[in-house]
Amino acid sequence: MAGDEVTPLRIRSRFDRDRDAGGREMRSAGGALAPGVAPDAPRRALLVIGMHRSGTSAFTRVLSLAGAELPGHLMPAGDRNPRGYFESQRIYELHEQLLEEAGSAWDDLSPFPREWLESPAAPRWVERMAETVRSEFGENPILTLKDPRIARLVPFWIRVLGQLAVVPSFVIPIRNPLDVAASLERAERIDPSKGLLLWLGHLLTAERETRGCLRSFVAYEELLHDWRTVLTKIGADLELVFPRVSRRAAAEIDEFLAGELQHHATGPDEVSSRRSVPAWVKQAFEWARHATRGEPVSSDALDALDALVRPAELAFGPVVASLEVAKRRLGERAVRLEAETGRLEVELGEQRAQLAESQSELTRAREEVARQERHTQQIVDWVKTLLDWASRVIQTGEATADHLEVAFEAIDEGGPGVVPQVATTALRLAHQSAEAARLAEESELRATECERLAREVASLRAESERQQAELARVEADSAALGTESEQRGRELAELRAEASERRAELATLAKDREVLRQQVRGLWQQISARDGEFAGLRQEVAGRESELARLAAELAAVQADVAAREASLARLSGALEQQRRDATASVAERDLHIAALRTRLAGLEGSRVWRALRPLRWLADGAESLFRG
Repeated sequence: MAGDEVTPLRIRSRFDRDRDAGGREMRSAGGALAPGVAPDAPRRALLVIGMHRSGTSAFTRVLSLAGAELPGHLMPAGDRNPRGYFESQRIYELHEQLLEEAGSAWDDLSPFPREWLESPAAPRWVERMAETVRSEFGENPILTLKDPRIARLVPFWIRVLGQLAVVPSFVIPIRNPLDVAASLERAERIDPSKGLLLWLGHLLTAERETRGCLRSFVAYEELLHDWRTVLTKIGADLELVFPRVSRRAAAEIDEFLAGELQHHATGPDEVSSRRSVPAWVKQAFEWARHATRGEPVSSDALDALDALVRPAELAFGPVVASLEVAKRRLGERAVRLEAETGRLEVELGEQRAQLAESQSELTRAREEVARQERHTQQIVDWVKTLLDWASRVIQTGEATADHLEVAFEAIDEGGPGVVPQVATTALRLAHQSAEAARLAEESELRATECERLAREVASLRAESERQQAELARVEADSAALGTESEQRGRELAELRAEASERRAELATLAKDREVLRQQVRGLWQQISARDGEFAGLRQEVAGRESELARLAAELAAVQADVAAREASLARLSGALEQQRRDATASVAERDLHIAALRTRLAGLEGSRVWRALRPLRWLADGAESLFRG
């Protein structure tokens, strides 16, 4: 099929016949047709119910790429399935709650109690699950439901889908039980012996509960080797043509399966050769291999095998259940111990970090002490040098030198602790010695100065006597000048009064001039400020005028653009209205054509020739699918 061309959905349900190819009645696991399902129900549900770690995720993704719908809320990918689980997170959570409420679990070796379906809790769970399916898939025609837990709950799910008027179809992946057990041991830490029994229990339950329903047994290894053949087999077994079989879909499936990792790949013959594999598992795996190849198989063989397994389960089931409960409690205790161990490890790490920090602080403190000691020694050396320098600068004689020698001895004997006190005392003694020497020298200088002053006093006394004689002569002259001096004094007083008045006038004028100067300066400042304001206003007015001009130009452009768009919108509206009328006429014409085709098809399907050619059409469809693959 070229490009993305989609083949129309075509479903041929075996519920429109009373018996299957083997001649058995088409009944559900409960012995009746799926409740509430009409024979011509248009919707289908593909339930992938293989054992855990059997490739159910890969099968589900391939089915979805072929056109089946995935749920709306997918379980996020994880370390175990990095490419995704492709199952509903909500349905998985409901399964876990249901099994827990019923006292079971997915890894329970005992079968799920069938009488639970008759309990008062069953209808409530059917309604809850049906509502979840509605919200996850809406009204899609093909639903893909995947969860290995469904294998334990097939009768429950047939009721759920019957309430939704959806026909169930089952895809049952088969994988080598040794690979499943190894994968379970790696992913879930489940003992390989238990893993083999779980594989056996899931296969027996899935086969028994899906009898009478559309189902397909497929091999996981074959999906990885030749998915086209496997998908063709599923379509033939389920009588379903997938709606998405384009080349793009095939490329997407190739790309997906190219990254599918198969960590364990044991040869099928090794199952029969290993003595550690129970005979029941060997027989069931041999039956499943024939079923995946499309060879005729009989359910009687599995019934006989189940008849052997059931008594063993009845005998050992209580013991195993007790061990499982004890194991669960031990697991919960181990989880608590692991959490406690983690907490203690965290605390130990914190204490180690604190210890390392303390050791680091101690190292830093020791380094600081060493540095202080080096610094103190440097201070001691510096003080000695200072005292030695002081002794050379002061040069006060033998007394100071003796003091410094004593100080050096005290510092060497007492250590760094006495350095400040000894240094202070030595400096004080040196200062006192220097001060005493200075005072002695100053005393000698003062004695010399006193002798000089005595000589000067004698000279001054002689000069004083001479000046007294000169003073007497001057006094005589002064008496003569007294009268003239008085007259000149009066004139001088008058001149001084006049000058005082002039100075007062000048001071007043100076004050007035300063006031005027301040007023003129203030006026000039006001004028300068106003000139600045006027300049700013002129610039603002110019800017506003340019802005108004720009806005006017933009307004004109916008108006022109609006007018152009209105004209274009009017043309587009007319064109759309014409297209709508043409489409309406075309749809009406196609509806009439489809109705005519349906009428012809109904008449053709009711004819005897059509019923007689049905086997040939099945063969043609199979050949077409084979060539297309």
